[in-house]
Amino acid sequence: MVWIPLVLVTARLADRIGRRPVLLGGLIGIVVWALPFFALVNTGSLAAMIVAYLGGVIAVSFATGAQAAFIAELFPAPVRYSGTSMAYQIGSILGGGVAPIVFALLYARSGSSTPIAGYLLATAAVSLVATFVLFIRGSARNGGTASTRPEPTPAVEGTADAH
Repeated sequence: MVWIPLVLVTARLADRIGRRPVLLGGLIGIVVWALPFFALVNTGSLAAMIVAYLGGVIAVSFATGAQAAFIAELFPAPVRYSGTSMAYQIGSILGGGVAPIVFALLYARSGSSTPIAGYLLATAAVSLVATFVLFIRGSARNGGTASTRPEPTPAVEGTADAH
């Protein structure tokens, strides 16, 4: 109930101030919140768990609020839909499919959520570095902004009479 409105707010914020600060802020928030999240959950206190989840939802909403536009802008217009879809699907398989198995194995071996927090922290750090690199590459390649002006195409002879 909290995440959806927050994503709408952070997406709008990303449109106003830019995707870079919103997305990087969300990823930094996930890195910073990973260890406190599990520490709060492990207390067993309902109030602490609510604080843990609210902090996590806030950080993740900043990342996801800017993510859709960021990923779409990585691809040229003719392949934008396919590229975005592939990025989401591969990410879902690798992140969403593998993570629960890794979490279960880590917990089974250690009996603690600390290694899970470490895994979350590591994956968020990798995401942060990869996103930063993509921003640098995109800024250098696109001159800092995406082009909104279509390239002119020559008229085809005889098309003016088609109407």
